[in-house]
Amino acid sequence: MFNLNSPRSARSIFATAALALLSVTLFGQNGPRTGNTALAGVPEDWSSHHVVFADPGTEEAAIQAGRHDVWLRTVNDPRYIMQQIRRKDIVRGPAATDPVQFLQTQFARSQPPATLALHKLPKPKNTIKNDWSVNLTTSSVMPNTYPAKYSFSPISAPNCTTDFVAYPTGATGSATQATIVAFNELYPGATPGCGTSGVPQFYWAYNTTISGTAPGGVTTSPVLSLDGTMVAFVQSDGSSANLIVLKTAPAAGESVTAPVSIAAASANMSCTAPCMSVTPLGGSDTFSSPYYDYANDILYVGDDSTTLYKVTHVFSTTASPVATTLALDSGALKYTHTIASPVYDSVSGCVFAGDSGGFFYSVNSGIPGTVCTSSTFSVRATSPELSARFDGGTHDAVLLDSQAGEVYAFLTEGGNVTQCGSGVNCLVQFPTNFSDGAGPGNAEPIGGGGFQQYIFAGTFDNVYFSSADPAHPSGNLWVVGNVNDFQAANLYQIPIAASVMGTPVATQVGFAAQVNGNAPYTPGFATPITEFCNNGGSACGTSGGQTTSGTDTIYFGINQGSASACHSSTAGAGCVVAYNISNPASPALTGYIAYSFPGEDTGTGVIGCWGTSSIVIDNASTSTGASEVYYMYLGGNSPPAGTSGCAAASGNTVRAIQAAQGTL
Repeated sequence: MFNLNSPRSARSIFATAALALLSVTLFGQNGPRTGNTALAGVPEDWSSHHVVFADPGTEEAAIQAGRHDVWLRTVNDPRYIMQQIRRKDIVRGPAATDPVQFLQTQFARSQPPATLALHKLPKPKNTIKNDWSVNLTTSSVMPNTYPAKYSFSPISAPNCTTDFVAYPTGATGSATQATIVAFNELYPGATPGCGTSGVPQFYWAYNTTISGTAPGGVTTSPVLSLDGTMVAFVQSDGSSANLIVLKTAPAAGESVTAPVSIAAASANMSCTAPCMSVTPLGGSDTFSSPYYDYANDILYVGDDSTTLYKVTHVFSTTASPVATTLALDSGALKYTHTIASPVYDSVSGCVFAGDSGGFFYSVNSGIPGTVCTSSTFSVRATSPELSARFDGGTHDAVLLDSQAGEVYAFLTEGGNVTQCGSGVNCLVQFPTNFSDGAGPGNAEPIGGGGFQQYIFAGTFDNVYFSSADPAHPSGNLWVVGNVNDFQAANLYQIPIAASVMGTPVATQVGFAAQVNGNAPYTPGFATPITEFCNNGGSACGTSGGQTTSGTDTIYFGINQGSASACHSSTAGAGCVVAYNISNPASPALTGYIAYSFPGEDTGTGVIGCWGTSSIVIDNASTSTGASEVYYMYLGGNSPPAGTSGCAAASGNTVRAIQAAQGTL
């Protein structure tokens, strides 16, 4: 039995012990083994970065503070358990004593894939500094699109065969072009070695074009089932969209140019893999990635017509998906707004989402919680219009801390927010129980904003995750703002004291150089920020508002690096950067991957605006080649939306990239 009241310094011992219990019985199959223990896997996708949990503390402390219901909902949330696994941190609640039985009885849906000998890739020729790079397409995805990573052995040596990463290609599917692919053999130099060529293999590759409909592509983020055998994503052609649930089966010989074409199954996912189900959505979908609720097998996604969808029986093998629609505007909005990716809060029972008009919504999920108590799928509260003009609102998912009951939204232009003012990027904070018609509880300006020059989500740091007060955590939030036509983007640190935002500090100023030495500046368009604290397989420790054991790092792509951040001040040059934020008062650039766009135009700005997709983190491992980051290099191609101030471009090669955390 674990002692849940042990001091925080013993976290790594408890996390390791809890993870060791993730045995073969989790999914009833022989998964990858370490000694006599077969370990279950941990998915990481876009949603892993938007719903976060500070340390909930002990059950006794929660009872004394009158927060026992919040504590119970948190420690029973599979996302909390998976977050602690990734951070090598202590697991509280029932999963600490027997995570195997806990996850098996409540969240397992299907079986782990078999071990197969797969198709080896040729090594591509390119000049990007990275561990490996694989050509995918000449299309593009949204810059806040994340790959989806699955690790079968989170506390042991990486598994070269069954660990994989899935990438959407953004391309229209055909017999010679996959819409979504996955790679294994990910870790060059790992023990045991992952081949000898230093490149990955295709794990699977599929053309998911739907017969009789417009083909479309996958331009937003996919999500994975708990066991990694299924993936859900939206496929859109610009006028209509479909939710695809894909059941995968690794096989030799598949590749991005030789995919398997999948026919839609007529019923549920008991079909023989590879197969897929198709759920039509009412309109196109530009910004919204699907959010999956592991505990209830429910998925939420928005579209471009101010509609939110709730889809049940997503990864189920016994029932077909069923979609329920909810109009968020109630017919009262002046314009049709696009919905950003929604997030579900297992504590409050609410679904939170923003839209391109600057409205923010709290929706009853139909699963009663502490705030959204209705058993119906319905709108609970809508904010006033926060943006002064259309398409200046929210284009990315909110950042949610379930325990603290706080939601942070990132506004491209928050002209109707009193604290921010006209033409300004704005970070707004709402309590999860905000009332209908209520404005944000707090807001901070984060530089100038511009039309269709979107800012994306920031992230908390390890100091925040390690906060001793789960109800009112303290730490820092990091975000790139000041995104507009005439200035260079800045990295902002927003201090948070007991859940209250302080004044933002521009810690890295000017992620752009002047075009030809003169104004206007080339805008610095940035991806969302990804944080990870690596202590070589142990939990990171904090003291005095700093990370004192391990290295806390943030990663993001920026389309135009200054001479101090990248190697060039030429318009069109940019990079993926890594900053050490272990001491939040003194963030330090620790590495970058520089790139330049083909066909750059120094007179009109950077083609394509964004240079890369968003970044997912592999793990904290002492194995060679196993602590990695994954993203897509967009090659200068224009994304599906958000190109104001940038010349349109297409036809350049888009690549899947892996790079080492420590040498980025």
